[in-house]
Amino acid sequence: MSNTAVNPAEPLRRGRGVSVPHVAIYRRVSTMKQADDGISLENQPVMVLQELDKRFGKGGYTYEIFTDEGKSGGSGPKPWATARRPRDRKGLFELIQRLTNGEFTHVAAYHPDRIYRDHLGHLALYSEIMKPRGIQFVFVTGSFDTTSEGLFAQGVIAGVAELQRHQISENIKRNLDCKRRDGYYLGTVPYGWRRQVASECPGGRTNIVPEAVEREVVLRIKDLYLSGTSMQAIANMLNREGVPHKRTIGRWKNNTVALVLTNPTHVGQVRQPDGSLAPGLHYEDRFYDESVLAQIMDRLERNRKRLKGVAHTQPFRLFNGIAYCGHCRRRLNGSFHTESPGYRCLGNGTSDDGSHVYISAKVLEELVVAQLGVIARSPEMQSQIEDKIESLIRRQDRELHSRLVKIRSTLQETQVKIGRIVDAIASGVLSNATARKQIQGLEEATQALLEEELGIEAQLSASARRTDQVRNAQQALHRFTEVWGYLSDAERREALHISIEKLEVFARDERKWIRVKFVFDEEPIEIEVLRGAERYRSGKLDGVALLTARELAALKHTLDDADYNQIAVYFESSPTSVFSLLNRARQKLGVEVPGMKGHREAARRAEHHIRRVQSQLPLFGRASKIKRSATKLKTMEYQVLILAAEGKSEPAISAHTGISQERVSALLSAALEKLDRKTAKAALIRLEAAEEFLPISMSNRRRIG
Repeated sequence: MSNTAVNPAEPLRRGRGVSVPHVAIYRRVSTMKQADDGISLENQPVMVLQELDKRFGKGGYTYEIFTDEGKSGGSGPKPWATARRPRDRKGLFELIQRLTNGEFTHVAAYHPDRIYRDHLGHLALYSEIMKPRGIQFVFVTGSFDTTSEGLFAQGVIAGVAELQRHQISENIKRNLDCKRRDGYYLGTVPYGWRRQVASECPGGRTNIVPEAVEREVVLRIKDLYLSGTSMQAIANMLNREGVPHKRTIGRWKNNTVALVLTNPTHVGQVRQPDGSLAPGLHYEDRFYDESVLAQIMDRLERNRKRLKGVAHTQPFRLFNGIAYCGHCRRRLNGSFHTESPGYRCLGNGTSDDGSHVYISAKVLEELVVAQLGVIARSPEMQSQIEDKIESLIRRQDRELHSRLVKIRSTLQETQVKIGRIVDAIASGVLSNATARKQIQGLEEATQALLEEELGIEAQLSASARRTDQVRNAQQALHRFTEVWGYLSDAERREALHISIEKLEVFARDERKWIRVKFVFDEEPIEIEVLRGAERYRSGKLDGVALLTARELAALKHTLDDADYNQIAVYFESSPTSVFSLLNRARQKLGVEVPGMKGHREAARRAEHHIRRVQSQLPLFGRASKIKRSATKLKTMEYQVLILAAEGKSEPAISAHTGISQERVSALLSAALEKLDRKTAKAALIRLEAAEEFLPISMSNRRRIG
């Protein structure tokens, strides 16, 4: 608190030209101990006024009082400061500003250290502000000599006061560090805990203990978050239920939920002086184990890296963030609101061809995964992985051996302690009850160490099986594309983002290709892409670029001297359909000669392009037709159906999602009607068998990740 007071008995007279002194009285106290020593806020002005009466006579001066309560003499402001910081003393700052304006003739205080304990600040106040304006100091105890010797003496006194302040600060910090090392919790008590009262720990220091009601709230927040509920949804839920919070006066927010989730106090840890975490005295009262906190932190990290907005509900956006346009260098935008999702470039004013870069999401995944499979099966990669796995196994063995040595050393020390306790009983130093309790605790610890020792020995004895692990890992790499099919969409995306440094898509003239830079390869790899009829392009394509995959496949067979009947067998179609297909290709390539001769000429014109994309052409079998459905589920209908199939009731789903129960009921009814089923479980079974009912945003997901 800071304020000013004016002598009510005298008229206020200002200016240096007047004969009556106008005095600024400054008072400050930082602790209750100073008040007990007789220099309280109330006593300081009384003693200062008595000193002024001696100097100027009673009624021979006017004065104003400036106050700072609960402020250290080491805190600001500095005399040269032009703006007050939040931690600066308000009363002293106002006093300095008015001294600068020349409104006082004297500055009075009980002692010089009431104004500053800082040596530099004390001398600067006099030399830079007071001396040029003819303002003098008045102190009850201590003096301020303006001679050279006096200024030196005042500097020494101020320096001693500053040293004392630093020593007090260091002693307090050292004491707090000792408490932290002893396991005491210091600082603001977090939600879920309370500070012990003195009666709960007679003769000892107080620590924190669980608060029963808040503890249940903390555990509930933890369970909700790990089950998939967002922080904001948890906050909204707690606010609706009227659950109070210590800091926000009954209102929960996203950040307050985050503070509860990430607080290491709940796992019994306290922050050490070096910043590390260690078990505290409240460890036995912890709410959950460190492994649970690790799960929470892992999910927070995943959320930090995840796609934002609607995209986070679509893990199949495998290449978002790493796919770029090879022309304008911008990131490709995912287009997943249609039944044929893909990545496209919106174009750049400085690029003529960047705006038509587009690639199917499915095609891009197939090409990249195929290349990863080739790399995984290469002898060089096999050798590298074998070396890394063997290195990992050796490191694990070393860690197990190190832990085994520590366990055996601890067991020996425990036996020595038990022997000492027995000797103490024999000599009468310890009572039987006390000794029995200590021995019981040591025996329990010994039993736990023996069990851990047996487990480690079993792991070390299984080293022979570790060679099989390397062999199995190598076999899994040979089946890379098969293993890929068992991964969830989220796992696929994480694997690709770990493996790929950058992916660029190019489309120019009659060619489209991708350039992939893998983290384990020094040089990027170029992969040809079969160009199809694309929606996003800067202008109309012509020539080979207009040909469909089916037309290119027919021309490929024509290059191999196949006639209409043979191609019809390959395509499981009719010769007439093949003839029409080749005619369309001939016309797109501008060949005017009709019949087989013209078809062969068209095939020769497209030969170069056909050879590049041959591996991607549908050379055999019927052309697949895109299945369309007018009864696709909406995203919210799908999510409510999944929760209902898990056995959750409508009120539980409402609490979990944060939407009204009436809305939940309507969404569930709509989903059951579209799938023509009466129960959520039956509807889910049909949904798994008929993926055309999936929401458009999820239509190309093989499995929910």
